Amino acid sequence: MRTRRALGLAATAAVVTFGLPAPAHAADPAAVLYVDNATTSNCIDTGIGTAARPYCTIQAAVDVAGPGQTVQVAPGRGYVAGLQVTRSGTADKPIVIRGDGSPAAKSPVLSGKNPGTGLEITGAQHIVVSGLTFSMSPLAVVVTDSSDIRLEANSFIENFRLTTDNPAVKLVGHTSDVSVTRNRFWFQQAGVSVDTGVQRVSIAHNDFAASAEYAVRATGASHVSVVNNTIANVCGTAVALDGASGDGVVENNVISGASADYPFYRSQRCWYVDPAPVVSVSAAAAPTATVDYNTVHSWTGAPLYRWAGTDHTSPDSLAAATGQGKHDADQEVTFLQNLPVSGQFVDDRLPVTATSAIDSADPNAPGAAGTDLLGSSPVDHPDLPDSPAGGFLDRGAYEFHAPKSVVVGTVGSVFQTAFGPAPFAVTATATATTVWQVDLGYTFDFGDGTPVVTTGSRSADHVYATAGTYRVTATATDGRGGTVVSDPNAAPVTVTDPGPLKPQVTLGTTGDLVYTATASVPDSPWPVTLQQIDFGDGTPSQDPGTPHQYAQPGTYQVTYTVRDASQRTATATQQVDAQYSRAYLAALPGEKTGLLAMTEHALYQATGNYGNGVWSPFTNARALVGNWPIKLAGTHGGKHQFANLNGYLVTYDQGYPGATRHWDQIALPGLPGAGGNSERKNITDLSVVENGTSTKLVVAADGGLYEATADYAVGRWTGWAAITANVSFGTRITKVAAAMTGNVLHVYALGANGRLYTADGDYDRGTWRGGDLTGSIGQPGRPTELTATAVNGTVHVVALIDGSLYDVGADYNAGRWGSWGNVSAATGLGGITTFAAATTGDNLRLYAVNNGHLYDILGDYSRGWSGWGDVSSAAAAGEIPAVTAVGAWGSRQ
Repeated sequence: MRTRRALGLAATAAVVTFGLPAPAHAADPAAVLYVDNATTSNCIDTGIGTAARPYCTIQAAVDVAGPGQTVQVAPGRGYVAGLQVTRSGTADKPIVIRGDGSPAAKSPVLSGKNPGTGLEITGAQHIVVSGLTFSMSPLAVVVTDSSDIRLEANSFIENFRLTTDNPAVKLVGHTSDVSVTRNRFWFQQAGVSVDTGVQRVSIAHNDFAASAEYAVRATGASHVSVVNNTIANVCGTAVALDGASGDGVVENNVISGASADYPFYRSQRCWYVDPAPVVSVSAAAAPTATVDYNTVHSWTGAPLYRWAGTDHTSPDSLAAATGQGKHDADQEVTFLQNLPVSGQFVDDRLPVTATSAIDSADPNAPGAAGTDLLGSSPVDHPDLPDSPAGGFLDRGAYEFHAPKSVVVGTVGSVFQTAFGPAPFAVTATATATTVWQVDLGYTFDFGDGTPVVTTGSRSADHVYATAGTYRVTATATDGRGGTVVSDPNAAPVTVTDPGPLKPQVTLGTTGDLVYTATASVPDSPWPVTLQQIDFGDGTPSQDPGTPHQYAQPGTYQVTYTVRDASQRTATATQQVDAQYSRAYLAALPGEKTGLLAMTEHALYQATGNYGNGVWSPFTNARALVGNWPIKLAGTHGGKHQFANLNGYLVTYDQGYPGATRHWDQIALPGLPGAGGNSERKNITDLSVVENGTSTKLVVAADGGLYEATADYAVGRWTGWAAITANVSFGTRITKVAAAMTGNVLHVYALGANGRLYTADGDYDRGTWRGGDLTGSIGQPGRPTELTATAVNGTVHVVALIDGSLYDVGADYNAGRWGSWGNVSAATGLGGITTFAAATTGDNLRLYAVNNGHLYDILGDYSRGWSGWGDVSSAAAAGEIPAVTAVGAWGSRQ
């Protein structure tokens, strides 16, 4: 009955089971958990870490990782330090945290500053960390109470603090079976610290560059092996076995202290560290320690070793006293490419001179792997003896290989240039140098995404299909891991789109029959190998951009000839009418006048050469700052210019000692109320007269007349002298004009009463005399402006009265005045708002503004007046805005 009941139950159970779905097996965990915080990664920390939807943080992936899983970290945007690892793998299935290892990728960076740790591994087993960069973390990696931990192929950079016990890697607690291999430590406060109680640690094939305190220090730890490391420019003790660090091994290392060859380290990194021994072994550690097969060198004055408290300055001394270091060598090693370039790591490789470190290591030392930091196998140097321990393993982190360098050159397969149209066939040739004769293999990367070419030949052919700029890189290898790579920027190839050879040429001129050809070949598919300019006047061809002087005006055909690397030839022509420019003609010797013309917002200058019948174009003159001028004048061909800025007197000077070359206020003693430059001067009018190398300046100020002289030969002004102190007019003076005949200054003044007065200063006699000009010759009305110019001993006084110009002459040789003449009525130009006058040769020239336009006219007293010409027209000096003030000066050069 029991049996039957059991069977019935079994049958019933079978029926029930049959009616339900079969139970699902749990899915195997993903082999790779992806981490990528790049802006385009579509990452999320609550997902499952697929390649399409990765984790954003490393911590999120580590928190779920289990045995056999790899946390693969892409470069992303860098990651925040503070990573915590507490989960464990198994002996055959460790948890791996790995930086993206693709050749084009940049190592992912964990960065952080005070306080904090980059990565903490606590209570975990069977963990591998590789391919990460730890930057600026006070403590990059701390391993506590953990076992079977491997730190491989990581980079530790810029961990430097002015504090002690601040290493890049710190092993503490009940930690055991840790390997620190093939890492790079650069500019660290300290490298690896192994604390009391830690057991079985292998520190091998690492590059320690510029550690301030130490590279490796074990304190009370056991079975710590420091093997095949390169330790460059350490300030303190490079390797220390302190306390009861039993069974320690220091072998096959290349250690060079902060030597005089690297003053930067001595002055910037080591200034607070006293010179220390390279290797230090405490009394407690010494009985079971092994130190041998190292190449060492210390600071000047520092011992190589400190063994059980006793210093030794040479391997022989250590060996004689302790039996250690029998195969050590004292040699200073200046590493190849020791200093970093542009923030990237540079390997501290052995130079050819480091003979004590080549083929001389102990291959049986614990942790001495079959390959170096870069994965290269040992290579036998044919000219050096093998190691006494057997084999030819090198000391330090890097194996010395025959290849020293390789350079690559690339040219077109048809034409010898690295520039041409697609499809563009090229040949790349590598040239390698080696320490000894060895067969090399080569790979060529043509930089366009196509597969690299591997060959036993020094050359490789390639065809670029599309336009672009490419970089060719060659790698030479000896088949044993000895590899050198060419400079990636040394062999650029430019591939263009096909097209014709189309030269272009344009011509520019300075105006004096000097022309310059600007030539180009836009979008040329080949480099241009020949360019010539034939200016068409029978002279030899010139290079583009070289100025060419025509001997005489004329019409010429300029021909630009080009040839490219494919031997195609093309030309471009342009006809040039070579003539002197107006500015050049105006500057030639002859009867000339200069003009200053003020508009509402700008000051213009132009020169008229009446001998050549041409005006130079108006150009912007020096800016006047402040109020707009109400009077402009100049002397000596415009070298000295003057303006009345509503009561302030300013000048622009050039061409004499102390010239300011900008507008500056004239502040001279002698005017009423004269003071500093900021005090307003009540100047109502000014007139200037050229007198040899000096200028006489006459002003109406505060109702009086004053004169001053600028002697440009010595760069000095006199003070103001009051003319009205010698000549009394009985009224305040508002306007003034002046001219000179001989050494006599003739001044013409308009009084507040509307009458005209004269004052003559004879500098030979030192006398002044004056008179009422209106009372002598009358006047046609009340003037608003006056000018005076001397022509052959006759002074012409011109007055602006009710929009018309009137002229009267004083013949001082004959001692008589003429009568007033209406110039506007005689010449047909009225409505004048302002004017100026100048002398050229024996002629008087007037410049009058009517309706904003500037006109000129010649007064030849043997022939009469010429017609008015429009100076501000396109045919003369050019069009400018409406003129509000004008100044003029004449010259004969």
